Amino acid sequence: MEVLLKKFEDCLVSESKAKSTIGHAITYTRRFLCENNITNLAQVTAKIIADYSAKLQVSSQAKINMVNWALRRFCRWAGLSGLDFPKQKHVLRKAIKPLTEEELEAIDNWVYYNCREPIFVRIYILLLMFYMGLRLKEIMTLCREDFVFIDESGEGQSTIEITKQGLKRTAIVPSDFSARLQHYFRCWWEDKNAFNATIGNVNYMCRYLNQYEILGEGKKIYPELFRISFACNCLVKGMSLKDLQHLLGNKSIRTTRGYLKMMSKNKINPPKEEIAADMAKDKQFVIKQEEGEPKNYEH
Repeated sequence: MEVLLKKFEDCLVSESKAKSTIGHAITYTRRFLCENNITNLAQVTAKIIADYSAKLQVSSQAKINMVNWALRRFCRWAGLSGLDFPKQKHVLRKAIKPLTEEELEAIDNWVYYNCREPIFVRIYILLLMFYMGLRLKEIMTLCREDFVFIDESGEGQSTIEITKQGLKRTAIVPSDFSARLQHYFRCWWEDKNAFNATIGNVNYMCRYLNQYEILGEGKKIYPELFRISFACNCLVKGMSLKDLQHLLGNKSIRTTRGYLKMMSKNKINPPKEEIAADMAKDKQFVIKQEEGEPKNYEH
């Protein structure tokens, strides 16, 4: 059966499935085959699948859905037909509340006063996600030569510009953060991976911070939360969905529209999309109106 599982894994790789998805599919399928002592595919029946799924009810619904998907995908790939699988059940997710400036400052201050390297340095990665909306894996490809600092952007503010091809961004950040980042780059001599970290390192840091309940009310810290907060801030300031989709690099507009739903669940009212398109083009946020009756925009 291991040979069969290896071929199944190769099939998922050829379909460009994510590594985590492939890993879960192989793990759950192997567990199903071992626990039911299946040595031949002819032994797989609808009753065995139903009984196995019933045993999983003690686990979370999301895991049950993933196990059923893995088994369904494996059976379809192996050519097993006529098998009934339990229907997927909708998983109710809690509304993700974006970070506020005060919460971001609380995280930054806690790390500044309580942590040393390397955790102290990795907070820069999360702050860049909050201010620039970069993905975690994108930040890992940056080196210090990709950053340009402009320190005359206004009182208490500075500008950070990323010049790397395909990741060009410009953002206004607090002068204190800009100064700390510049000081770090002066001390860091490596040309690659400006922050000397991996995705696993940053995830570990977030789990470490969650032990101390910095945000209170059971709110957890994780890397994607900072990118979500960036997207919501852009919508509040009036950026259109299409511009935000391009900025975040989302393949589908549905992904970007999900941030609007997230904001509505948290009672955050962004401007109407038809207004947002004009606001994004005009720095003074002047709404252009067509000839005739003025439009009645509701906020």
